Amino acid sequence: MTNKKVLILAYDFPPLNSVGAQRPYSWYKYFSKSGAIPTVVTRHWEGVKYGSTDSIVLKTNQAVETEQTNLGDIIRVPYRQNYRDKLMAKFGLKYAGLRRLLTLFYNVFDLFTTIFDSKRELYFASKEYLKLHKVDYIIATGEPYILFKYASQLSEEFGIPWHADYRDDWIGNHIREHNKSLMNRFMNTLESFFEKRYLKSAKSFSTVADQIARNIESRTAIHNYVII
Repeated sequence: MTNKKVLILAYDFPPLNSVGAQRPYSWYKYFSKSGAIPTVVTRHWEGVKYGSTDSIVLKTNQAVETEQTNLGDIIRVPYRQNYRDKLMAKFGLKYAGLRRLLTLFYNVFDLFTTIFDSKRELYFASKEYLKLHKVDYIIATGEPYILFKYASQLSEEFGIPWHADYRDDWIGNHIREHNKSLMNRFMNTLESFFEKRYLKSAKSFSTVADQIARNIESRTAIHNYVII
């Protein structure tokens, strides 16, 4: 990987203190030891407390900012509230039923279009970056797994190979396995279809355990993977 430039799509990233943020942050810290040069595209997280509603109701910096260090670059993008988030910001926990319907709406339509997706700024910022910079590899890490969609699109648009990092198996995890509701089965079927579609162009994937890797391999037919 000597002198290879890697673009990392990571929604969670410090200063957010989540497990999902520490995974890409470790790549950012240590890739340079292997000669790789990382550029991380994430959202602004200043003032957001992990596990709170801050992540959808708190307005953070509304400009795209780039931080350059001796480890690599970090591009931080705005978070654009959708209507569900605006409801929460204005009315708190009221209208829970409406917010659940909106969440379902977004979960479905985000698979088809970027119009409603509150994570789309990561895609737009990555696209602008790739217009001006040569990159050898793209890594997308989830959740949210919509970043796999964006990595797949960027790979196709710019001819760059990409790698899918599963922090968990969102389709085959224990919560999904035990929830047999009609809506859950519908989302599982839909997401399974799009997982195959997105991962068709991926060169490899990584996850956290052998059994999860075997499950993903069986669904996607990608045999090149690593356990981290």
